[in-house]
Amino acid sequence: MTFYDIKTNQSLTKPVTKRYQEVAKALYDSTVASAGSSRRKQYSDYQEKLSSLLGHIVMFERAIKLFSDDVGSHLCKHLQRTLCSDITNEIVQYLAQEHGLSSSSNSEACLTPEQRQKIINKFPEEIQKPLSKLHSSLNVKTLEDFHSSIDVALGAGICDMIIRKPDKKKERQIFANHRQSLLSQLTEATDPALCLHLASLLIFQSHTHTMLHASGKFVPHIIGFLQKQLSAEIYLLLATYQESVIKKLTPSENEEEKHANESILIETMPKIKEIAVTYKKISTSESEN
Repeated sequence: MTFYDIKTNQSLTKPVTKRYQEVAKALYDSTVASAGSSRRKQYSDYQEKLSSLLGHIVMFERAIKLFSDDVGSHLCKHLQRTLCSDITNEIVQYLAQEHGLSSSSNSEACLTPEQRQKIINKFPEEIQKPLSKLHSSLNVKTLEDFHSSIDVALGAGICDMIIRKPDKKKERQIFANHRQSLLSQLTEATDPALCLHLASLLIFQSHTHTMLHASGKFVPHIIGFLQKQLSAEIYLLLATYQESVIKKLTPSENEEEKHANESILIETMPKIKEIAVTYKKISTSESEN
């Protein structure tokens, strides 16, 4: 190879090498930018999800305070085991991903209290301590510890998120969306017990202007709470339907009686739905007449 050949090869190689480096740098910058964008979106999505969950918890808590201490404590426990546990799991899973303690493929799994505690134990002490307090707050009688613990967990040095409680405008939106969700479920409901459950929640919300998070076992308490608030006709209809639902769920060998009860449930269901959809709060004087 002559000197001319070497010089020619170098003159060809340098532009190619330079172009390769430019392409590689552009690809790297694009990858970094994409990763940063994806990370920001994930952060934003988590913040929105946590904000929504916390907003619902705050609004559901107001309804609990309308009941007696005994019923209220059970409703509080139900809220802790469901939505409060959900938001705690979301926080633990988010931080686990941030600290490389779990893969994103496992982040959607529903954690049991035991699984959640195992993950919390893997964090450094400055994160483990506030998360443990949040975890423990799910087993006390009130939600005070939960609120104070979650404020710390979401704050600086841990999640570094700014989650504000919903303002009046946001509350109205949550309230309307929750009502619409109940209405949609009620429209599709064919099971008498579910129908009564949804109808009770809707009437309660319409009457008290608060949202109630309650499982089916609380239906008797809801109807009992509404007894003095409803007209005698509506209360009697709900109470009678409840008796028929209980009868349906109670084992019986009398087929004729079971068939007659089933017919009552099916025939009365449209009326139960209609009342739930159209119910509006009436004055005390009207309810007494």
